[in-house]
Amino acid sequence: MAFPKQQTYAQETGQNVFQTCSRLALPLTWCLAVLLIISIIIFAGTTFRWPIVLDPPLYNYIAWLMTQGAVPYRDVFDNNLPGVYVIHFLVVKFLGDGDLAWRFFDLLCLILINIATFLYCSRFGRLSALTAAALFSAFHLYNGPLCAGQRDYILIVFIMWGIYFYQKYRESNGNQVYFVLTGLLLGAGITIKPFVGFWCALFLLLTIVSDYRKPKYCFRHCALYVIGCSAATIAVSGWLWRANALQPFIDIFYNYLIPLYPKLQPYNISGGLKINLLGMPISLLLGIVLVLGIGDLLISREKVLNRLILVCGIIYGLLHYALQRKGFLYHLYPAVLFAFLLSASWLEYVKQKRFSVLHMAMLCLTFYLMVGLLYCSAKNIFIKPPIYFDVSPFPSMLVSDLAGRVPQNETVQSMEALGDGILCLLNLHIRQPTRFIHDVYFYYDIKNPYVQGLRNEFLHALKEAPPLFIIFIKNGWPIYGYERVNLFPELNDWLHANYTLDREREAYRLYKRKEGLKGFAPALME
Repeated sequence: MAFPKQQTYAQETGQNVFQTCSRLALPLTWCLAVLLIISIIIFAGTTFRWPIVLDPPLYNYIAWLMTQGAVPYRDVFDNNLPGVYVIHFLVVKFLGDGDLAWRFFDLLCLILINIATFLYCSRFGRLSALTAAALFSAFHLYNGPLCAGQRDYILIVFIMWGIYFYQKYRESNGNQVYFVLTGLLLGAGITIKPFVGFWCALFLLLTIVSDYRKPKYCFRHCALYVIGCSAATIAVSGWLWRANALQPFIDIFYNYLIPLYPKLQPYNISGGLKINLLGMPISLLLGIVLVLGIGDLLISREKVLNRLILVCGIIYGLLHYALQRKGFLYHLYPAVLFAFLLSASWLEYVKQKRFSVLHMAMLCLTFYLMVGLLYCSAKNIFIKPPIYFDVSPFPSMLVSDLAGRVPQNETVQSMEALGDGILCLLNLHIRQPTRFIHDVYFYYDIKNPYVQGLRNEFLHALKEAPPLFIIFIKNGWPIYGYERVNLFPELNDWLHANYTLDREREAYRLYKRKEGLKGFAPALME
């Protein structure tokens, strides 16, 4: 009979140790959370000089063209969904198209995400809610300008508010207004990235499962929800149809985006997962949080739906990342967000009185994330984040080469892949004579009839309205160097017959139209 007594004594000792740790852990956790929030606020204040880099300048240029009467797809060849252009149009229209305007927008999105995160995670306690918002904020700012305002980041605004309103719908005993708001927000997200349909389907399924015994009630609510999910798609489709851009959108979507674009993109699904975050690959961190979260979900009796949604969020985030097949860090944003939210939700266990090895492991991981991101956030107040992209020097040189030399009725065509020339045209507010903002389309799968059609369209537009200057950026893709134009012999012959080399820099060549060849800015349909 001695053995059971020893076992009971060990359990009591463990309980006492755990209770002592709990009394110390609660104030310590609050201190960590407050320090993390303070460091984030200070760090955010140092980011207003960050440049706008990579994708956003391209979409801001399209948005500026929209302010001049252009319509995506009809006047600009690009393969993003319409919601991307609507958001950039609103930013350019009301905030501007410069670096500072984009910083304001990026931080505004972060504030909106944090508000929705706090409201959703407040069900786990104020400490969890504050920590959840702080963890993601520190992570986003730590990634520097590379991830500022990326589409996958903007998308989180719609996902988090949609999830919050679904939570309100369940807690309000079925107030259908909240359910419709959920549908409207998630439906708006679909116009940015179609993967948000995962959430639309999940909430519809959860509602049917919980309310199937009330068929009339369930049908009415689900019908309104489906209408809400479809509203944004219907609205942008109507806009494109009215502007004669729906047919070009369908053409790009079905003839380029689905069959050709995936082949053009590198399949590097492991790239982002190997990125080191706080001493471990992101894949390992996500895997640990997911396993612990599923284990907690199986034994937890409270807030099961709230935790289930967070676990589903990590699964969605991994699918979101995998389906894009590119391996970029910002494609992991949804997965990392829900991993942070789930980890922060475990802080409510700090107050519990019974000993649990699983809960101890979960809390240790959460403390590790808080301490690690506090260190990163505080450090980057004084130094630039490790993933920091300064604007390369040649766009400012290109601006000086073009400034004052392009009359208002003239155009300039940029041939590039990454947007440095487009950033120059955006800064100078110069239009192009064609609807192509990349020359990527012309050098992949050359024998494909659709690619041949794009080449013919591009060359025809140049001949109809020859631009005053043609910028040829050396850093091309998928083929690097000026020699890629040799793969487009018709363009190469026309270029050298009608243009002379005006300036040659290390990163670009600037060709000027020969005397006698007249050009003009083609009018845009209003």
